[in-house]
Amino acid sequence: MGELNSKRSEDQSVSSLFADQSRPKALDEMTKEDLFNEGDAKLKASEDAVDRMHKRVNEGIDLGNAINAELLSQREKIEGMTNKVKDTQSVLKRTNELLKYFGRQVVTDKILMCLLFLIVVVIAVIAYLKFSGKGRIPTISDLKGKDDTTTQTPTTTTSAFLSAIGMTY
Repeated sequence: MGELNSKRSEDQSVSSLFADQSRPKALDEMTKEDLFNEGDAKLKASEDAVDRMHKRVNEGIDLGNAINAELLSQREKIEGMTNKVKDTQSVLKRTNELLKYFGRQVVTDKILMCLLFLIVVVIAVIAYLKFSGKGRIPTISDLKGKDDTTTQTPTTTTSAFLSAIGMTY
């Protein structure tokens, strides 16, 4: 902007400032100084363009490096999460095995409690029969009867057993 104002101060019009760009001079009309100035201008424009390209390439490289760093960070996070998931699966597997073991223990304990309860009930029934006087356990000779015949039918054997323990048929 300062360059534009300095040229205006030299009483040049705007159209004369851009006259060189609108109409190129032929090489025959140019002096050596004009050719050097034109070459310098083209060289400066080319250098500026190359500098802009280098700047954009460097910006692209910096952006690529930033993206790569972010991707590496995300990859490490994902690998960490994968390891945590594997650890959690291992813990869940061990926990599941322990739960199955405890479940089997509970079932085994219940079966043993039922067996102990049945043993207590049998002992209580035996004690009741023993102390109530009905607890005489019949022998085979009691079941066969006094006449010692071996041709008794199952019905007479059952009725003899029931009468021996004090029950009626």
